[in-house]
Parts: sequence; structure tokens; C-alpha cells
Amino acid sequence: MTALTSLTSQRVLDDTMAIVQAHLPVSASGYRCQTADLWRVLLHAMTHTHSIEATCTILPNVPHPNTIRRYLACQWTPTTIPQIETSSNAALRATLPAWVSTTPVEVAIDTHDCPFYGQIPDGDDHWVCRGQTRAGTNAHYRCASMAVLARHTHLTVAITFVQPGESMGAIVERLLAHGTRAGITIKCLYADKGFCSVAVFQAVVAAQIPAIIAVPLRRPGVGTLAHGPISHWGTHTFTSDTAGAVTVRIAAVRTYAQRRRGGYELRWCLFACFAIRESLIGVRRRYRRRFGIESIYRQLEAVRIRTTATNPGLRLMLIALGFVVINGWIRCQWTYLRIAGGGPRRVDQTVLRLPRFLGLLQHAIGQWYGPPPPIALDRYCPASAATAKW
Repeated sequence: MTALTSLTSQRVLDDTMAIVQAHLPVSASGYRCQTADLWRVLLHAMTHTHSIEATCTILPNVPHPNTIRRYLACQWTPTTIPQIETSSNAALRATLPAWVSTTPVEVAIDTHDCPFYGQIPDGDDHWVCRGQTRAGTNAHYRCASMAVLARHTHLTVAITFVQPGESMGAIVERLLAHGTRAGITIKCLYADKGFCSVAVFQAVVAAQIPAIIAVPLRRPGVGTLAHGPISHWGTHTFTSDTAGAVTVRIAAVRTYAQRRRGGYELRWCLFACFAIRESLIGVRRRYRRRFGIESIYRQLEAVRIRTTATNPGLRLMLIALGFVVINGWIRCQWTYLRIAGGGPRRVDQTVLRLPRFLGLLQHAIGQWYGPPPPIALDRYCPASAATAKW
């Protein structure tokens, strides 16, 4: 087998197309629109972070945007959302490097909201969750994800779509089940304050995994631990009308935060710890690794296709596609940009950053369909006359 001497845009497109076509459920067999055309248009829309309509306006010789949307809307429906979730997790597993399943890894779980503007449809299949107002709306399509935080690499292992009113305990159980299918061994799990609930604690204890979960100070009865001259350990019993009660070991860490106007102020950070053998400062330092999952969400917003469709199947599939493409980008780095030498495996992350990866995809798709046609100026005023009038 001949070794590659350069990483071309066509190679990047072929690798990305192979992943999405093999696992994600969509197809087309029309006269003008084939399955590959659907994926090229979607990938090109991701490189610009805009809509399918705008992509079809830029690219020549592509199917009509109504044709593409009709294929997607017919195959990505509310009833196929469980299948979409299963296929998306299979695609994510296909992008994971081998070392993820051979060594214990630290993982973080979190939820991400994509804003929805418009009238919520009637019925129980709209999947629009109400919550805190963000980006000018309190209606969002919500997903939860599990990410591996290792070797300066953040990889999404599993995702799940959240229905309105669903408990955090059920979400965590699904994520842990998807992680088990991916073959990962959890060294430690990190979660933010939104996962501080009895159901989540019970799911972590049942799975027998080490975990550090942030505890909000405003939770009733917990604020009494935020006192004293030094950091300390404590216990607290959390109760729930539906899930019962559970006693948790709490790390109360006394720290200082810098004010915007100068100076420092005292702050307490509370963490629920499960099977953690670490000092109090070590617990806080380890928990700070959780913020790696936030970088994945920032990258997701840099590739997520914009749409005004009210079809939840289409909306959630476009979110899942963003996670898959980001994982494909990291897989491309680990496949072609490994640094030779002893010690742990390393990859040169400075050569192929996300904007360059998206630029290679855009260039390859542009070469496939050709350059945009020139704009005919026969119907308009000559340039000199237009300039004079201006």
C-alpha cells in the first residue's frame, strides 16, 4: 500500500462522506438528486453555517432546494427520532480512535440547547423544551452528550435527544448505555449543577463509576456546608418525592474569584463525590476538566446548519450531523497527522484546525459542481453609467 504524501481536499471529503453515508439514514434516487448530492449539499451548508437554500444558491448544477428538503423531511420525521439517535451514535463510534476503548478515560456529560423561534406545534411530538431564556427565546431543541477528555482531545462518544419534561436520571442512563456500547471504561465522570438530582446520583451509584458532580449552593439544606475558615468534607442527604433519598459525600472547597473591578471575593464550590480518592483542591482541579465539553458545543455552533423547519426529526438530525462531522475532523487528525516518536501517541493539532478542515470540504465540493456561473449584466446599466448616477 502506497503511503499518502499529502492530505488533499478530496481525501477529506471522501473520508467524511464514507462515515455519514455508512451510518446516517437518508437516501435519494431521483433523476437529478442522488444520495451523494444530499450529503454534499449538507456538508457545504455546514462549512458556511447557513441554510440549505443558501447553499443551493451558491453551488451550480445542484438539485433544487425544495427537492432536497422534501427528501430530508420525508425520511427524518418525529417517528424516526429513535432510529436517528441510534444511527448517530453508531456514526460517532465509527469515528473513535482505538485508544479510547483500550484505556480508562475521563468523560463529561452535559446538555446543549439549540434555539427555536416560532409557534410550538400542537401535540406531544414537537420535542421543544422550555427553559432558561437564551438567544432571545426560552424554547429550545435539547440534546445531551458524553465526551471523552483525554490527550488534549475532546471526542463526543454518545448523544441522546431530550423530550420535554424528561428526568435527568433517564438521560444519564441512556448516555451510560451508549458509552458501554462504545466500549469505553470510565475513569471519572464530570457533570455540572444541572445534573444534581437524586435520580442521577442513583444512576451513578448503580453503574459503579467514580464521579464528580457540582452542587448548587441554593439547593435547600446544602448552603450550611459553605462555611468555615478552610475547605472541608461533609455529607448531605438529598431527597426526592419520586426517587427517594440518597446520602452523598460533599467536598466543600473554599476559593477566591477575581472581581471585574479588581480585588477578590470569597466563593464556595460544592461537589458531590462518588468513589473519589482525592484531596479537596484536587477535586476542584479535576472538575475543571469538564469545561472541555463546552468547546465541543462552541464547535457545534460553528458547523450547525440553520433552518426554520418545524420538523423535529430534521432539526435533531442536523444537530447530530454536527457532532459526527466534528468527530470526523478529529479522526482525520489522528489518522494522517500522527507525530512519530516514542512515548504516548501525539498528533499535530496546529496543521488542520477546524476552519481549515471546513475549507477543504468546501473546496472539494466546489470542484465537484464547478465554479458558480457568471452574472449576466445585459439587463443592467453599464458600469460607467451606474457609477455616475451613484
